[in-house]
Amino acid sequence: METRTKLIIGGALALLLWLVLQVLASPPEVMLHGTQPRPLREGGAGRDLVVLVHGFGGHPAQLAGVHDVLAGLDAFADADLLAPEYEAGYLSNGNVFDVAAELELAIHEADEQHDYERIVLVGYSMGALLVRKAFVWAHGASDDRRASELGTQPWVGKVDRVVLLAGVNRGWSLDPRPNDMGVTAWVTSRALASAGRLFGFGRLVFGVERGEPFVANLRIQWMRAMNRLADPPIVVQLLGDTDDRVSAEDNRDVAVCAGFHFLPLLHTDHGSVLELGTPSSSRTSPEGRRRRALELALTAAPTELAAAARDGDVQDDDESMAERVQVHPDERIEHVIFVMHGIRDDGDWVNRLGDVIEEEAARRGEADRVEVVTSRYGRFPMALFLLGVSRGEKVRWFVDQYTEVSAKYPNARISFFGHSNGTYLATAAMDRYTELDFDTIVFAGSVVPSTSPWDERKDDGRFARFRNYAAASDLVVAVFPGVFEWLESMSLGFVNTDLGAGGFRGFQEDSGNEDEVRHVAGAHGAVVSKDGNGTYAHFPDIARYLLGDDVEVTATVDKDSLVDTLGNLALLVWLFLLVILAAPIWWLRRRAVAGRRVGGPVVAYLLVLVYLLLSV
Repeated sequence: METRTKLIIGGALALLLWLVLQVLASPPEVMLHGTQPRPLREGGAGRDLVVLVHGFGGHPAQLAGVHDVLAGLDAFADADLLAPEYEAGYLSNGNVFDVAAELELAIHEADEQHDYERIVLVGYSMGALLVRKAFVWAHGASDDRRASELGTQPWVGKVDRVVLLAGVNRGWSLDPRPNDMGVTAWVTSRALASAGRLFGFGRLVFGVERGEPFVANLRIQWMRAMNRLADPPIVVQLLGDTDDRVSAEDNRDVAVCAGFHFLPLLHTDHGSVLELGTPSSSRTSPEGRRRRALELALTAAPTELAAAARDGDVQDDDESMAERVQVHPDERIEHVIFVMHGIRDDGDWVNRLGDVIEEEAARRGEADRVEVVTSRYGRFPMALFLLGVSRGEKVRWFVDQYTEVSAKYPNARISFFGHSNGTYLATAAMDRYTELDFDTIVFAGSVVPSTSPWDERKDDGRFARFRNYAAASDLVVAVFPGVFEWLESMSLGFVNTDLGAGGFRGFQEDSGNEDEVRHVAGAHGAVVSKDGNGTYAHFPDIARYLLGDDVEVTATVDKDSLVDTLGNLALLVWLFLLVILAAPIWWLRRRAVAGRRVGGPVVAYLLVLVYLLLSV
């Protein structure tokens, strides 16, 4: 069979597979079913409400064991059960925000109809995220609620307990492989995830991936809501010791709640946490321990819950999981400053800038109130940077870091210094995550468009102070991200517009340029590199500005005219580079036509090309 025929057949099969998956995938509109409460026990008085929400890939019947435990507890003899169902299959394209909004509305309407005295929220796996989201939205933290807002609701004050069964509180992630996930399951899951992104199915589960807005906003909303409440509900998380999707560490930001209790379960994974045996099950068997743990989670007083986690009533004498969950917020820290490196950058200067900031804080007598965070995401080559998917992964990583810091330092305002891709992380995070904001921001070598909407961000309270250092000879910014800004100005709708030349041309809007340094002498790394005297000349001013001083910088130069010209001709520069890359292909094709062997040169060229793309 000729190669061309094989390609046609392969393409046709791929198209057919895509069409089949689109037909099988659920529509984006996701409706909850079973939103009418019903008595847990026959003849119950309906004074209380239990909301029970299943997880991804499941349905209400998945929680039959939980229902059995609830029905057997006298504390819930007069309770109603609200156990809604949503399309949660692997092909589901539902929007997780819409699912949470309908859940919140269902609880609101049930309480309006029955005026319950007490409400208990129970969620398994992804369902744990949904009940928590409904809870924070009902408290008024609903900036990211895409449906019409309901405002603060009366029912939320009746919630006295939230029970999370293997709750994916931090979102799911396959990178790196979860400790308790087998290699086969990991490879299969990655293949399914890649297929979902390629063929456009499974958007529901992608919505609760670690670092996605639904999850990241929720983590911050939860911490802020709990810190505001004088009498927060009791929150209990039951988690297996071999859970292949959730680690103990994933509960740290939930544990900032004063009423949080963590009950690890021995010989239990993500699915078997729902295998609860029967009332006659031995209390020493895994099923009996899980049943006892859930009974405690649903009814026990805080002192009894603490004792159960401590003295082995639920687990053997192994407190390692519980210890990993422990959060000891440092309330002394009033100011956290992120220092974030860029692409093609090992970030060696990051530690030095961190030292300068700490030295300046000590000089002011603020050393014990300022914390510098210099987390690194590794070297990031240009080819991956230009791919939106790869940049998105780094943004999710940064938001995860931001959330961890928010949990550790609850009283701190957060500032940010970023170079190159670091500037993209901050702006993308502000634009995609409604709960993320900064006190002071400083950019250098920015890859953000000069048209970036700084006025809107400031009006929305996303930052208080901003300074941008634009380098006079920043050819990297002017040409590579700059081409996207140039194409966007031509009104080409397919162009990604979140990259640009703000690090060379400066920003246009007042809130972006009122404190701008345009231009400093040097190229892309001018601000974060040593000068001719071997010193980081800009670091002292940056440190003072980040710590709140109004630092004036007057020693500026004009932008380089040659770099400016190349920036204006960025598309031609890109085309020139593409011609250079394509020239060997043309040469190899001529050799093949002439009947000469090209196998070795082709392999060598491909290896060189891959090396360049992943190293430059």
